[in-house]
Amino acid sequence: MKHLLLIIAILFCIDNNVFAQGINNDPICGIWYDYDAAGQRIKRYYECKDPYNQEGQVRFPIGVNIFPNPTDGGVTGVTDETMDELSMTIYNIGGILVTSTSCTECNHLSLDISYQLQGTFVVRMFGTKQGYDNLDKSTTIIKTD
Repeated sequence: MKHLLLIIAILFCIDNNVFAQGINNDPICGIWYDYDAAGQRIKRYYECKDPYNQEGQVRFPIGVNIFPNPTDGGVTGVTDETMDELSMTIYNIGGILVTSTSCTECNHLSLDISYQLQGTFVVRMFGTKQGYDNLDKSTTIIKTD
């Protein structure tokens, strides 16, 4: 009798929405930001996004880390995933392109701005990967001597 009650209790506890990696049909909810071309945040909003693209494949945002800040010349950007295409551009605070680079099938890029005067710069990383949201991240960095 105890075994039967245990089995019934276990059956009531099983939920068909439980997955080993936590992936389900629920939307991805969170706080999202929009940025202008200079990398300044212009909008903050809460939204639930559909985790599927038009082909029905699961899509997720790709994380990126741009460092160091402040820098004395070298700037590196690293993504969580290997991207099909990845590019990094650096603009001065006036919006003029300082330098850029790109690669295919990579997850990191580095640029050198040691020849520039100290000041504030905008670093923009853009990347694409099949099945994921496009990566488009801008941040400001400070260049010191």
